[in-house]
Parts: sequence; C-alpha cells; structure tokens
Amino acid sequence: MDLGTILIVDDNIEFLADAMAFLINDIKIEVVCAFSREEAEEKIRKYNPGIIVLDLGMDGGDKLFALKDLRPEAPTILMISENDNDDYPELSKEMGADAYCLKSSFTSAFPKLLKYLETGLNFVTYRKKMCLIK
Repeated sequence: MDLGTILIVDDNIEFLADAMAFLINDIKIEVVCAFSREEAEEKIRKYNPGIIVLDLGMDGGDKLFALKDLRPEAPTILMISENDNDDYPELSKEMGADAYCLKSSFTSAFPKLLKYLETGLNFVTYRKKMCLIK
C-alpha cells in the first residue's frame, strides 16, 4: 500500500518527535508536521497526505477544526488524544475520522491501522488503547 506522506497535526513537540522517529525509522514513510489548522491546510495542499493524524486536544480554536473539511484530501484520519475520555472515539467517528487511539498507544496502534487499510478486514478493538471506527 502506497500511503505517500503522513501529516501529523499536533502542538505537542514531544509527541511529534516520538511519532516522527517511529514513522520514519520503523514504518519507513515520509512524515510532515503541522502545528495549526492553517499550517495543516497548507501542507495538505502541498503534500497530499495519505493519512492525517490529528490531535483532539490541540490548543486554540475548535479542537477538531473542521475535520470534515479535511476529509476530501486524505483517505484516512486518525484522531489521537492524551486524555482517556470515553466520549472521544464516538466524537471522532461523528466527525468523520476512520480511527482513534491514545497517544500512549500510537506506536502499537498505527501498524494495526495500516494492516487494516491494506486488507480491509476488521480486527480486535482494544478498549481505551485503540478503537477502529469503520
């Protein structure tokens, strides 16, 4: 599966550094980052990412910042959060995301999401660690 580039939209520098290192070194995929909605929109136009990883808890403005507006530009949107909020998976689904996971589970959840995309098959949902929405 050719995903092209992954765009991570988050304002947490530590998470970005860890996620980028994991995606570049372990998954071997090109990664770009954005720290705001405006920067995300610019990078979507420039890189046409195959997946957008979007932080639910970003500071400033609408936390989901018009996720549905981003949808036409990326086949998959993975919502992430540091907080274990029981409402976030359903909220992510309502906003049009394909998956949701906690930041603490990102490195274990992301390969499973890729496998899901490759096969189109469902697999076990890990409560509070990873929630596939499709």
